[in-house]
Amino acid sequence: MTSRAHLLPRRDALLLAGLWLAGVLLDLAWVRHHQLPPAWDQGDHLSRALGFWQVLQQIQPFSGSWWHELWAQAPSYRGPLTYLVTAPLFSLLGPGYGTAILSNGLFHALLLASLYGQGRLAGSRAAGLWAGFLAAVAPALLNQRTDYLIDFSLTAVVAACWLLLSWRHLGQPRRPWLASALAGIGLGLLVLTRPTGLLLLWLPLLWLLIRALRALVQRRWALAGQGLLAAGLAWLVAGSWFNQNWLTILSTVNNARRWGVLYQEGLEPNSLEGWLYYPRLLPAMAGAWLVGLVLVGRLLSCWRSEGWRSGHWPLLPASPGQRWRLAWRLSFPLGGLLLASLMTTKDFRFVLPLLPQLLLGLGLLIAGSARWLQAAVLALGVSGLLASQFNLGPNLTGFPAHPPKGGEHWPVAEIVGTIRRQSPQQLSTLAVL
Repeated sequence: MTSRAHLLPRRDALLLAGLWLAGVLLDLAWVRHHQLPPAWDQGDHLSRALGFWQVLQQIQPFSGSWWHELWAQAPSYRGPLTYLVTAPLFSLLGPGYGTAILSNGLFHALLLASLYGQGRLAGSRAAGLWAGFLAAVAPALLNQRTDYLIDFSLTAVVAACWLLLSWRHLGQPRRPWLASALAGIGLGLLVLTRPTGLLLLWLPLLWLLIRALRALVQRRWALAGQGLLAAGLAWLVAGSWFNQNWLTILSTVNNARRWGVLYQEGLEPNSLEGWLYYPRLLPAMAGAWLVGLVLVGRLLSCWRSEGWRSGHWPLLPASPGQRWRLAWRLSFPLGGLLLASLMTTKDFRFVLPLLPQLLLGLGLLIAGSARWLQAAVLALGVSGLLASQFNLGPNLTGFPAHPPKGGEHWPVAEIVGTIRRQSPQQLSTLAVL
């Protein structure tokens, strides 16, 4: 390895760290200018995070009742991992809505690292870096990064889990047992984030299940054992919480489905509009003009290379092995998109975990493009971020802006203080409608 090649991983790590730090500073500026209290769902998530924080004040890892109380703070399909990550920040920065929003910065770091790892697995460091940049400026991800819901953390954990599964399946790791163990831990953390996240991975998981069954039939005990190890570790990570709350988890999933059918405007899967809803929405979630710029610029580059006129399509894999790897990489986003399109209700948050895969594809296109296109992507991405988050300049993303809301001060702290003084021995609930 040459000295230059030896320095590339360090350079990439510094670039990713700088990108993450810039995101944290921008999120901090957004939080400081946002004055409104949390809405209904955000308030529920905040209350649960505070519950975990209070239980974690007195950690008793060898007490069964303590673990029961801890898992009781997340009795629904909204898993505890997001709250467990938020709780330490409450001790560091103080409990509050702003601190809860800033906890998304930790999941943002996980998302950047996962996309970079997927780029490396695809054979392109540059693609991983470009995908990380696109994830830092995509308007839909910015929208959820400065909110306190589970969708952003789910997106990051799904990306990490997909990286681990792909590394084990495609990467031919030197220690396959370790790779299988890490993939199992990733699946367990995904269940702890939100069990329904597994449904997005239904097609690659089915692929792996068929592979494991074939290994058993062919008596390839090592491969079958690695699959069992991954499943066992996934259960070890998430089983305690799921065992305690399985009934309420299943019931809240069903209630959420019924609520969506009754109260949300949905596009049925038996209509053309229902099938085209997400393909039209995903480019706007990434930034419509940015996606258009990358596609047009790449097409022009291919045309100038005379690849099409010579009968060669440079964007398509040439060998059967490359096509097989491409099929695996597409199994997650296409399977997830199919599932989301079949759902009666439609919302951009339902396909947010699929967005990083679109960004990775764009990163692969940008990495092999001309410098002028890369400079234009940088400029358009930054301008889209400023327009989306701070209403600075025209919004060319095609996605609704999400600036901080100012206005008059909400005297929540004063109201809570008055309640505590007037009824110090009584548990009180403050609701703002």
